[in-house]
Amino acid sequence: MVKTEIIVEVGCDGGSLTVEGEYHGDIGWRFRGVRNEMALYDDCVEDGEPDDIAGFLEKTNSFDSLPEALKLFDRYPYWIDMYVVEVHPEFVDQVLAEVRSRGGASAEAHWHKALDRIRRGAELNGYVFPVRSVPTPNPNQSADVRRCFLRPLPEHYRAADLLDQAADALLRNDLVLGAQLLRECDFSRLREHCDKVRRINPPIHHRTNNPKYTPLPNSSGPRMPTAFVTREVLARDGYRCRFCGCR
Repeated sequence: MVKTEIIVEVGCDGGSLTVEGEYHGDIGWRFRGVRNEMALYDDCVEDGEPDDIAGFLEKTNSFDSLPEALKLFDRYPYWIDMYVVEVHPEFVDQVLAEVRSRGGASAEAHWHKALDRIRRGAELNGYVFPVRSVPTPNPNQSADVRRCFLRPLPEHYRAADLLDQAADALLRNDLVLGAQLLRECDFSRLREHCDKVRRINPPIHHRTNNPKYTPLPNSSGPRMPTAFVTREVLARDGYRCRFCGCR
């Protein structure tokens, strides 16, 4: 099965626009546009109404070129000013050329700054996942700051791809393929990976017992974020884990 990769993705309050790509060897790259406004789904669909998911999630046909796929973006002329989530390293120059053709030098400069931010974030993520062994934890020695207890596995990204394909199958009402893809993404290594951090494990947690903390006072306020805050977070982080970067 050909791997689907993100070529360029931008986000804003309520959703995201993405060009996905698949590399088919001698045939080369194939692209498609994706409009995802599922963050608005719960707010816009009333109880009792039919679940018109297609109005919030759209995927175009495949194209031979990136500019053709970007036509979906051009329905939203301000897309060059959206939050830049990701750009595939092989297509940075081509994407910047498309941005420059639409918004001039100032838009290109905005994207250069965004790409620098993404690059620094990637370097930071590479730094904060140190590979090391701690045979005997020292309670008096503070551990290096990490964003995640363990590095993400290749299966994390593979499972994300399979879940994306399963969602496509369900939208086509292909329940058999959807069920098959869901079974395929049930990787035992991911369960084992999770189990490693569920209980105190000195080489991973750098301690031998649970930390002590002061309980927070009971609050009458909401425990979960509002729909507005949820949309802001999704637009800010581009549907990716803020800790490990997995989508």
